[in-house]
Amino acid sequence: MVRDRSRALSEEFFLVAHPDFAIGADDAPVSVTSLEGLPLLMPPAYNFVRRAVDTAFTRSRTNLKVVGEVEIVRTLTRAVSSGLGATIMPKAIADRIVTESSEPLICRLVSPRIEETLSLCVSDNTPLSEPATAVKDILIELTARLKPPRG
Repeated sequence: MVRDRSRALSEEFFLVAHPDFAIGADDAPVSVTSLEGLPLLMPPAYNFVRRAVDTAFTRSRTNLKVVGEVEIVRTLTRAVSSGLGATIMPKAIADRIVTESSEPLICRLVSPRIEETLSLCVSDNTPLSEPATAVKDILIELTARLKPPRG
């Protein structure tokens, strides 16, 4: 049984693309249907990000054109920066790609909304050890830093 299931963070997904893909740099969300045919660099199918994106495209009856599967953020940043393809990632990863890129990139919210919730679960059968409690506290602190400011 799970004693404590605290919702730590919910992150929206963003499209990150090189300007050569002619995606406007405005603040309006970009629709999934408008991304049909766009070459995308995504994690492998077993990854939670890929599953969420696959689901959004399926629900929108839009074909997902994955031209490459990339798991390492640094490699993904270089590939997107060079224009090999665009990507759809949670905000923290999208921000990192934009920050680490040597090229100016477009970063737009996706519509309909794609998001994933991160929860921290603790067993009610076994109490946490002191080191495990310390790790839990660190994880809570780190996820709190990722949350957008309220207001």
